[in-house]
Amino acid sequence: MNSISTIEKWRKSKILSKYIGIKGVVISMTTGRYIVALAKMENRINMLLQVVDESSNIKINDKVLVVLRRVKIPNKSEVVQYGHKFKKIVK
Repeated sequence: MNSISTIEKWRKSKILSKYIGIKGVVISMTTGRYIVALAKMENRINMLLQVVDESSNIKINDKVLVVLRRVKIPNKSEVVQYGHKFKKIVK
């Protein structure tokens, strides 16, 4: 069993804010149960993340933004876990 304390989770969560709000362009993607895209970010790194708002009809060369979203619905004794995801930038 993976036992990590609430404090350890909180400390690791500070890393999440580093990438929030960075923009990029989709260079590859795949569909299936989830839409996952590879994007070249404005800070010159590539990121592979799930796309939220599937109804936005994302395509290659669309602009995306890194956002923070809940990863799973926790039970009453768990800490809410968040992670990075892409959201299409609508003009």
